[in-house]
Amino acid sequence: MEDKNKTIKPIIEAKNLSVVYNLGKPNELTALKDANIKIYPGEYIIIYGPSGCGKSTLLFAIAGLQTPSKGGVIADGVDLSKIGGGSKKMVDFHRNHIGIIFQSFHLISSLNVSRNIGLPQIFLGNSKKKREGKIKSLMERFGILNQAKKLPNQLSGGQKQRVAIARSLINDPSILLADEPVGNLDTKSTENVLQILKSLNEKEKRTIILVTHDSRHLGLANRVFHMKDGAIIKETVNEDVRPEKARVLQEMPNISQELELLMRTYSELSSSQLGSMLIPFKAKQLVQDVLIEMSNEQIKTIQKIVEEYLMNVHIEDYEIIEKTLDRPLEEGGAGLDKRTAERLSEKIQKVLTEVKYLKEQEKQAQSEYKVSASPQKIQHLRKFILEKYDIHITQEIIIKRLDKALEMRLKNEIDSAKLRQILDYPLNKGGTGLDKRNAKKIAREMELIMLLKFH
Repeated sequence: MEDKNKTIKPIIEAKNLSVVYNLGKPNELTALKDANIKIYPGEYIIIYGPSGCGKSTLLFAIAGLQTPSKGGVIADGVDLSKIGGGSKKMVDFHRNHIGIIFQSFHLISSLNVSRNIGLPQIFLGNSKKKREGKIKSLMERFGILNQAKKLPNQLSGGQKQRVAIARSLINDPSILLADEPVGNLDTKSTENVLQILKSLNEKEKRTIILVTHDSRHLGLANRVFHMKDGAIIKETVNEDVRPEKARVLQEMPNISQELELLMRTYSELSSSQLGSMLIPFKAKQLVQDVLIEMSNEQIKTIQKIVEEYLMNVHIEDYEIIEKTLDRPLEEGGAGLDKRTAERLSEKIQKVLTEVKYLKEQEKQAQSEYKVSASPQKIQHLRKFILEKYDIHITQEIIIKRLDKALEMRLKNEIDSAKLRQILDYPLNKGGTGLDKRNAKKIAREMELIMLLKFH
């Protein structure tokens, strides 16, 4: 019978790891000495220090690419010392557990982008159809689909690194190692690659280990291991960005497997909620299941997808949202079925289109030195809100008062509470006489529009 209280182990553990070159010779060099490190599932780790301090040696030893002179590494449950460097078992381990991104890209110059990305899949024996589907999905995700047929020498540095990242993910590894991945990139490409790594960690919960000598990147990590002269000299923790699950696993190594697996599903579940606080969390998930029919992870992912879309204000292809919502959770999407993805995407599109229209109208009014909102603009806004909530109004006096209320809110003459009050007041008291539910819907939608157009 399985022990439900067995210890949950780190995803990577290095013990007394040392690498010595030319051992016993006059030119003996200690590249790494007595490194001890534990990394927990879903963490973002940075190995930091000056050039030549042993960062890459530690990374390669963790990956099984460098045979240690002393000590050992257990990675994703595999004792690397027992399978041997260069063996078939080690090759299989790399294919299935670890993705690696190098500073110099290491793309094969004679293969185009698509084939470079798919190369690791060929050795797994996967079908061509399945392989091409994964390749296309990754190229779409990282914005390199248009470069599919190009050779590496036809790409920019940033494009090459995105190809390398896609290649490292093609076999869906749980651990991603990045050795100075932005060292050869310009500022814009650097930010893009770092954002991709952050997204892979936060959305897909992949364990990231990044080697860097740039102190500007340290705030991205959950923990930073500082190195000097081949040794880890200190560890710093960024509590504000470290996953609660990783902290709990480190502080409570004997946490039950049942709880660990639940924390893997519910990212908001933490040790602080055990006991009396567990009931509110359970209630929240139950109500969410009954009313929303989406997991908390899906809701957070959808929010992140829309957030990234809003950040790219130059993009107007709303199909990007739909495709991402439809993509599986493990591939960075929301895991929705196609119809739900289409419906949500359409709703988002309609709101953002209305906001864009209002902003264009305001810009035009400013250029023409107009103060009041045009009747056309208010009518457009009213029509959008009423159609969205299927509210039918035919009385001219109600329409006129509703338009006036919307105009006042649009010009920031009243707040949301006052708008709702006007909408809810009876006609003989100067209101629109709408029922409370419709008044609340209109006011809520108006506030969302005001928020989205605010800059």
